[in-house]
Amino acid sequence: MIDFKLPAVPIAKVREGVELALVDYLSFPVEQAIFDYSLLSDSNPHDQWLGVNASVLPKTVVAGYLTAIVEAGLNPLFFELEPQSLVRSLLSPKNEVVMIIDIGKCRTSFYVVDNGVVRYSTTLEGFSGDVLTAAVSKKLGLGESATEQIKIKEGLLISDHQELIDALKPLINDLIEEIAQRLRSWESDEVKVAPRRPVERIVLTGGQATLPGL
Repeated sequence: MIDFKLPAVPIAKVREGVELALVDYLSFPVEQAIFDYSLLSDSNPHDQWLGVNASVLPKTVVAGYLTAIVEAGLNPLFFELEPQSLVRSLLSPKNEVVMIIDIGKCRTSFYVVDNGVVRYSTTLEGFSGDVLTAAVSKKLGLGESATEQIKIKEGLLISDHQELIDALKPLINDLIEEIAQRLRSWESDEVKVAPRRPVERIVLTGGQATLPGL
C-alpha cells in the first residue's frame, strides 16, 4: 500500500496517472502489477495535487490465489490486502486515527488507519509468537509444545513460573519501544501526502495478541 501525490488531472485520467506514478515505487515492471486506488479524503479537486492511496500486487501473486479459488468451485468478486481486511473486521466506520498491531506467529505488523484508509504500514520481524516461544523455551528448558501451552495459559500474569515472566518482559519492553518509534515515525514523517493526525487508540489483533497480561 502506497501513499503519494498525483498532479491534479480530470477524474477520468486519474487511473492512468496512478499507473504512471507507480513506476517510481515498484521493484518490478508496472505492466506486471495489478493495482487499485482511492483518493484521500483530504484531497480537494481544486488543489494542484491529489493525495492517492494505492494497493499493488504482482499479477502472478493474484493469479495464484485466483486459480486456487476458482478450482475450489468459488466465484471471487474482489480481492483485498490483509490490512484492508483487518480494517473492515476490527474498526467501525468512524473518522478516527487508529494503529492496528497484528501480532502473529512469524512477525508483527503495524498499520495506521486514518478515516478507514491504511496510510502507514511496517513490519517487525524481531517480535512474534515464535520469538516469544523460543525465549521462554530457553529459559524454562522445555520443549516447544510444553512451552507454548504455558505461554498461552499464563503469559505475563503472576504464576509459579517467574522464569516465564523474566523471559517475556524484555521482549515486551522491546515491543513497547517499537510501538513508540512507529508512532513517532507516523507523526513526524516529513514526506506527507496529506496531514497526519495523532493516533487516538491502538487495537491489538493476531494469534499472539491474547497473551495474558499483554
